[in-house]
Amino acid sequence: MEVDAKVELWMARLVDGMKASIRNLFWRHLTEGVSNSRKAFEKDKLLGQIKGIPGQILIGMAQISWTTDVKMALQAIDTGNKAVMK
Repeated sequence: MEVDAKVELWMARLVDGMKASIRNLFWRHLTEGVSNSRKAFEKDKLLGQIKGIPGQILIGMAQISWTTDVKMALQAIDTGNKAVMK
């Protein structure tokens, strides 16, 4: 089966555009949305923001948040602060 190169180029540009779009959405929501309400945990505000974020972006943000929290806890334990385990 022979495929026209123009189709392959179009598909490659489409994939690149989708990746860029997801990347931009991710960083916009991470810097503006949930991170702001997480500091002053307002449940209603947080739930409203979560409903407006695409699932793939929300999962990525949750993974980064969890990893950051665990890293900070492990660093605190390393410096002798055992209270973070509670």
